[in-house]
Amino acid sequence: MPLLPVPDNAEADPEDDEEDDGEEILGLPSEFNPQELDTYDLGTLASYELKLRIGLAFDLLCEVREGVKHAAANLAQKKKDSRTKKDHLRGQSEINKSRQLGERKAYEYNHNYERIATLRTLLKQPANKDEMEGRLRRIDLNKDLKMVSLTVSKSVGDGELLAHPSWIWSAFDPPKDKRQQASDCAHWHRARMAKAQADAHVNLTCADFRAAIRGLDCMSTCWNNVAEGTDSDLSDGARAYAYQQVHMYIKMRDELKAAYAKALKPGADSEALDHHLVSVQLYSAPYARWLTWFYSLSVITLSHW
Repeated sequence: MPLLPVPDNAEADPEDDEEDDGEEILGLPSEFNPQELDTYDLGTLASYELKLRIGLAFDLLCEVREGVKHAAANLAQKKKDSRTKKDHLRGQSEINKSRQLGERKAYEYNHNYERIATLRTLLKQPANKDEMEGRLRRIDLNKDLKMVSLTVSKSVGDGELLAHPSWIWSAFDPPKDKRQQASDCAHWHRARMAKAQADAHVNLTCADFRAAIRGLDCMSTCWNNVAEGTDSDLSDGARAYAYQQVHMYIKMRDELKAAYAKALKPGADSEALDHHLVSVQLYSAPYARWLTWFYSLSVITLSHW
């Protein structure tokens, strides 16, 4: 059975030698190899050690997070209150202490994580990815302890780090339940109502387009009847003005029809009453101005007709 090594520089105490005479310092199950684990029947102890080390890992990870948070808070305080060189030195000293605390706890966590990996190999128990313990991994001292996730500085490249924060800030999040939650049902109903409102708006907008096209066509027909009427006593100038109005309304009708066809997705029927495949281009400002301008023009024209 392996013994824990005693430091070479440790001074032997005669009283301790008398009290500890004949006693051995036993190793933990994670220090044995698979053959020794089976020989000494240490599987149960190894399982308990694994559970204890998983709990210790989360405790150490919490302390690492607190160290990074303290360093970030000290940095923010330094930027806010430091005025003189002495204030800067004092603030930097507090930041260094917090960083050293976080790094020391990170070293302890990494050592404990290696023991967890060893125990999982000995017991042949891989981590469950759906549980919180499956999120544990080794801490990268150069990347995972960055304060940029908590305090945004002006240096180049911080935006990339903010977009991909360290895993230590999400390790304590509860695992996602595969079953449907009540909140998901509420969100689904809200999304369904929003879709119904959007569909109604699309159908009304398509109806406005069709009405505008028919209205422009009707106006061009009316002016054409006036221009080509044989019974009406029109001067040449009035007849030319009527033909000008015919050309104007035909041009407006064709432009609006082309805009409507462009807004529709390929294969959609422009005369259908129920549209669910209309492009979002239908909501753009130019087409909305078309309809507003047409309604105002129709009101003015009909009032003077």
